[in-house]
Amino acid sequence: MSYGFKIIVEGDYACFTRPEMKVERVSYDVPTPSAIEGLLKSIYWKPAIRYIVDKIVVYNPIKFINIRRNEVKNKVNLSILKNKMKGGDKDPSIYSGDRTEISQRASMLLKDVKYGIEFHFEMTGICSDNEDETEEKHYNILLRRLQNGQCFRQF
Repeated sequence: MSYGFKIIVEGDYACFTRPEMKVERVSYDVPTPSAIEGLLKSIYWKPAIRYIVDKIVVYNPIKFINIRRNEVKNKVNLSILKNKMKGGDKDPSIYSGDRTEISQRASMLLKDVKYGIEFHFEMTGICSDNEDETEEKHYNILLRRLQNGQCFRQF
């Protein structure tokens, strides 16, 4: 038996980055099925289930907005950070006031997005030794998390 879901996903902005655009971020018009799968996994993920996106419905007209942001070029050096935690004197911080450390990047984002998502999940066969490892159990957990707006990871 397969349990199906219909949910609404909406927000002020969204970016489903096109991989062929190397430097500037440019969004697809509509989220890809793999992006929706990632969103669902951020709500409830278990190796025992696999999400299948059946339908994506676009409710709001597709509108883009261009933004420019200052981004830091470098990462904090881990060895300097560990040394600082042990009482070292080197500063691991990156200061955005230093113009050599930042670069300006443009992004083309979606604005005022609202999508309807129809999906279901299938059991993968990878499950724990618990006797209650059923499709109904995962359905009820996912349903409760969706109704309560819960997630374990935010993007």
